[in-house]
Formats: sequence, C-alpha cells, structure tokens
Amino acid sequence: MSSPEWLVWQIIDSAFPAGSFAHSSGLEAAWQNGRIRGEEELLAFTETSLEQAANGHLPLVISARNDPDSFRELDSLCDAFLSNHVANRASRRQGSTLLATCETVFQNAKLIQLRASVLENGLACHLPPVFGLISNVLNIENQTALRIYLYFIIRGILSSAVRLGVIGPLRAQVIQRGAASFAEKIATDHPVPNIEDLAQTAPLIEALQANQDRLYSRLFQS
Repeated sequence: MSSPEWLVWQIIDSAFPAGSFAHSSGLEAAWQNGRIRGEEELLAFTETSLEQAANGHLPLVISARNDPDSFRELDSLCDAFLSNHVANRASRRQGSTLLATCETVFQNAKLIQLRASVLENGLACHLPPVFGLISNVLNIENQTALRIYLYFIIRGILSSAVRLGVIGPLRAQVIQRGAASFAEKIATDHPVPNIEDLAQTAPLIEALQANQDRLYSRLFQS
C-alpha cells in the first residue's frame, strides 16, 4: 500500500469521485434566500459551516477513526442526529459514494467487508463515520483526518459558489485561503472532539438547507 501522504493527495484531489460536487451544503438555498450577496457573506457562511462541522461531524469522524468497531452505532447516531431530511439524504449519498469509490480504488478487505455489510443490512452509511473508518483503514492520523474533512467542506462550498455564479474562481481562492486559516484553528486549537461533544450550532443554515427541495429551480441536491 502507498504511504498515507500519497493517499491523502489522492483523496483530496478533485478528480477523486467522492460525490461531494452534487451538493452545496445549504449554500444554494441560502443564496436564493438572499443571505449570500458577496464575499463577506460567503466567508461567514463557510466559517459557520466549519464550526458546525467541528461540533456536528468531527466527533463522529474521530470516534469512527479511533474505534472502527463502533461504526454501526455511530452510523445510527448520525442518522438520528441529522433530523433535517435534506442534510440526512446528502450525508447518506456522499458516504455511500465515498465508501464505494474507496473500496474499488484501494481494494482493502475491511472496506470490502464494510460495503457488503452496508448493502446486506441496509445501513445508512453516513459520511462522517464512513470517512472516519476509511481514515483508520488507510492509516491517516487524527489531525490529518480532521484537516481533510474540513477541506472537503471548504472546497465543496466554494466550488458551489463558483458554479452558482456567486463569485469568480480567483476570488474563491482568496476566500479559501482565509477559510483554511479558520479551519486550521479548529483542527489544532480545539481539543480532539469526542462523541459527547456532538451538537448543532448552525440552526439557520440547517433551516435554509431544509428548503432545498422547495426551490423553484436548483443546481444541487442539497
């Protein structure tokens, strides 16, 4: 198997088919609602989404990373926690896509077994615990796993903003640089999250995202 560093580069490459580019993490609904009008609001949305991930996703990521045998329990907990049907659906689809891709690409016995279990038992296969378990299987350390997950969020939101025409690609890169500094503080300054820290801290984004299916026209699934 390749070194963890090579695996990290492969996973974060935009060419890696992880399914995230079909989702805007609520940005499209926020934009159509008039909450996102320019760079300042876009950066605030991105940082708020990162804070929500720190509280509502990373505890599941790290718990699955450090205790892969608890995947079913964590997957069920994540399913109950994501009461917003749009966010729940998006998490399921992204988790299933990421697992299927990693199983095919890396041909790891544990991932093959997990996907078979997901299909046979009808597991939700939510993204946070799936990514945590994949990090364990590929020997990606905790801090690196946190950074990758937060990077996914930044890249997904800003890529969506460019495709929606909210901002141009060059200015998106400027915002990404600022958001990356914010994400680094989450990854390094905060204590390693555990499952008792699970919380929803961005109710407005959740409420906006829940209306995704009601938008008259939409480019993304969430």
